[in-house]
This record gives sequence, C-alpha cells and structure tokens, in this order.
Amino acid sequence: MSRLRDEPWRLNPANYPQVFDLRATFGDMDSLGHLNNVALARMLEEGRVSLTIALVGTRYLVHPGTEFKLFLANTAIDYVSQGEYPGNVTVASAITNMGRSSLHQAGALFQNGQCIALAQSVLVHIVSGKPAAMSDALRLRIEQYQARLSA
Repeated sequence: MSRLRDEPWRLNPANYPQVFDLRATFGDMDSLGHLNNVALARMLEEGRVSLTIALVGTRYLVHPGTEFKLFLANTAIDYVSQGEYPGNVTVASAITNMGRSSLHQAGALFQNGQCIALAQSVLVHIVSGKPAAMSDALRLRIEQYQARLSA
C-alpha cells in the first residue's frame, strides 16, 4: 500500500499554493503532551475548507439550500510525526488532480519545519444533488491552486 509520505514533494510546504498558520490549543494535546490525531484531522479539514472557500466562496459551504456543492467523497490521512504543544502548525493545501466532476486535494501540516501529517481528499462537484461537470470558470480557478510537484 502506497503511503502519502512516500511522495517527496508532499513534505515541502513550498509545493502548496495555499499556506497559513494555526495556533495549537491546549485542548489539542493528548495525555503525552503531543497533538492528538483528532486535532490534526481538524486542522487538515480547516485547510481543505479554506481552499474550498478560495475556489467557490463561503455561501456554498454554510447555506444548505444552495444547489451547487463541492462534496467530500473520501479522505485519507497519514500521521507522519508528533506535533507539540505549545506551538503553531502550518497548514498547506493544493489540488493534485482534476477530473470532469471531481478533484483531488492534498493537505499537509508542518511544525518547526517538519511534516507532521498528510492528507489526500476527493471532492465531487454536485449540482441539484448529482455529480456534474465543472464549469470552465471553476476549472480555471482550480488550476491556480495546483500543487507544485517538485521534490
């Protein structure tokens, strides 16, 4: 089984077009003083949602009556190393692949220059409850967030 950490480009935050910092909170810590896996998954989710907002805006995420959605169909997480509290976590996101009605998004968390978690998610473009081809305008916005696939 292939692991996300086996793809060297994923381990460098410079390869992700969207990067921001989050402060780890006391509640993110486990009994051993490390950032727990649920907290890391939440941080990766924040990166995924932030990238979705950049692509389509907030109204598609927070208004359930909206016909258009980017629906999370699948996500996988590799926990690479331990994160520590206190400290900031750098959240990085990029698009790795785009199909007719879906896209693959890479997420990564870094602390003190070290990768602590990686994720790969599949988002499906939904219109009126069914997968639908993405518009040319959306595809152009998505292309701006493609991963820089260097090592």
